[in-house]
Amino acid sequence: NPSVDILILDYALPEMTALDLIELISNNYEKQTSIKAIIISGSSRERIEAKTGADIEYHFLHKPFGIADLESALIAFGVKAQTAN
Repeated sequence: NPSVDILILDYALPEMTALDLIELISNNYEKQTSIKAIIISGSSRERIEAKTGADIEYHFLHKPFGIADLESALIAFGVKAQTAN
């Protein structure tokens, strides 16, 4: 099974939400103990937080956001920034 390090998902996906997809991935890949996700939405953070499960470690980015915001969320998950050569 492939491993998933971090998911970057818009909250509103066709036919499901980002949370539905995270649950689907979590249920189908036994090696995943906790799903890390960056959830992007134009909705309020409070609306998304009310629906998240305890097994999801996530950061929320409100649209529109800048590349620095995305980089900060990745760094919070321990991803080191890389510079282009």
